[in-house]
Amino acid sequence: MEGSPPRRKPRPAAEPTLESLPTEILENIVARLSIREAIRTSAVSRAWRRRWESTPNLRFRWSRNEVDVAVIGPVLARYSCPIRSFWTGWVDMQDSALTDEWVVLLAEGRVESISLGFAEHNFRCFHTIHSAIFSCCELTELELENCHLPAAPSGFGGFPNLTRLELSMVTIPEHGESTLEAIISSATMLRCLNLKNVFADGDDEECPNIEDLDIERRRVGPSADALGSLPLDVLDNILSRLHIHEVVRTSALSRAWRRRWESLLSVDLTRSPGIAASDVDVILLRRAAPVRSFRLATRDRSWSISAFHDWLLNLSRRGGLQHLELTLRYSYTHHNLSSCLFSFRDLTTLRLYCCGLPHVPTDFAGFPNLKTLYLSVVKVQSPGGRELATLIAASPVLQELTLIDVILIGDETDEDWVIRASNLRKLTIVLGYGYHGRMEDLPRLEECCLFGKNLARYLMGMARVTKLTFYCNCMSSTEVDVLERLPFLFENLRSLHWQPFNMVVGDALS
Repeated sequence: MEGSPPRRKPRPAAEPTLESLPTEILENIVARLSIREAIRTSAVSRAWRRRWESTPNLRFRWSRNEVDVAVIGPVLARYSCPIRSFWTGWVDMQDSALTDEWVVLLAEGRVESISLGFAEHNFRCFHTIHSAIFSCCELTELELENCHLPAAPSGFGGFPNLTRLELSMVTIPEHGESTLEAIISSATMLRCLNLKNVFADGDDEECPNIEDLDIERRRVGPSADALGSLPLDVLDNILSRLHIHEVVRTSALSRAWRRRWESLLSVDLTRSPGIAASDVDVILLRRAAPVRSFRLATRDRSWSISAFHDWLLNLSRRGGLQHLELTLRYSYTHHNLSSCLFSFRDLTTLRLYCCGLPHVPTDFAGFPNLKTLYLSVVKVQSPGGRELATLIAASPVLQELTLIDVILIGDETDEDWVIRASNLRKLTIVLGYGYHGRMEDLPRLEECCLFGKNLARYLMGMARVTKLTFYCNCMSSTEVDVLERLPFLFENLRSLHWQPFNMVVGDALS
């Protein structure tokens, strides 16, 4: 009996492929790719060979040197859908002529957004944009850089859908201002206009000093003053980061802004190089409201110390000053500030750089709210140790104390002064020489940095410190036993940076 023929196994069903997806989904996938990757889908299969050419919403964006610019024209010519956007990095001078073909094809493709820049910075060698640019009637955004814009044809109707126009280092023909006027006036939907270094041929003689022009235009209509509606603290924080000249220029924004800068809480002149002492006078005289924060950095050698006296006196009469920071030139360390410094009872922060501290008045009522005291390259009048101790003791809520190269005049070996600061949480002392005073227990101290001579004895009052940085290049014989007891001094220490030198001198401080 003949055997029956073997049965063939059924072939497995073909797995679904990209081609099985709806056309809309395939187009969505391709549109999300970069233009280079979209074109490379031609290698997927025969069905995909020309798919990118009919996929809508492709974004034609090339970075400089990403592709050979010679292929951009053929790619645009093969694309059959309206062109949504076209952007390319700077085009080198030798390739500038290729952009003429691009502009023609973009006009035919009803492009909506063009960003075209050239690498050439010499305006005498600028490439002239092809006149087909004026046929791109669907434009909503136009950005040109380092090129020459030709005169518009007589029948040019503008770009009615334009919302953004940015021209940077662009020249226009002599008496060709009408082209720019036609573009702007016809763009009734224009929201943003940015013109930088836009100039006409022949302007060199008529306007030799014009270097930069920035214009921002918005559609006419009522709009809320978003910046002016911010809380005063937030607005003060924003404007304090600007040069004071820019702050004053906000007076030109609107009638509501005309005198707004005069009522800001802060006067920050640390970011205002080039100002004169007379500018500071005007700023303080124009202000009607108290100043909560005043920061000033001296750069001009011509400023006299009397000017600082006048400014401090002006601020003290207003009252309400909480933050004061003065940065003077090193030569001012030989001059004392005005004693009215001690009348700022509302101070919470005091920072002084390169100046002399006047004698603490006998009737000094203290700084009841001072939390931060920062002195750098400051001379304290004799007896300097006692003066410093008095200042610190008169600040009962002081939490942070920094002394960097503070000179205590008259601080002799027989001087006995004590630093008392029961609420101090952070202490920094950086010195090139030793102090002769002592320090009482600091029960709340958390962080301490000591750098200099003969500072080991200060460690005795820091039992609860959690972070300690100690660099001591010299110590007296009486301080050696302090170092021996260090492992048992600190109860809460979590971080220690330690570098003591093995240099011991006699009992007398050097």
